[in-house]
Amino acid sequence: MMAGVYLTFAFDYTRRERQHQLPLSVIFLLLVIVVLLGGFIELAQGTDFIHRGSDLWDFIADAVGAILASVVARRVMRFIIS
Repeated sequence: MMAGVYLTFAFDYTRRERQHQLPLSVIFLLLVIVVLLGGFIELAQGTDFIHRGSDLWDFIADAVGAILASVVARRVMRFIIS
């Protein structure tokens, strides 16, 4: 899920800024934001309000998905925008 979120943010940035490649600073910022979002979702799931369990492995999977999406976005985004 976080890979999709990352790719959506990356696509929106490149479309809005009319760039064919993401700068490394933007890649890092998006990665941090998406990983923090995944962590927040896991913490929220652990509360009694949502009635779901939080899972460390789910957070790790979210982080790995965001990292893989950052690699894919850096290499593929220029073909999508063109």
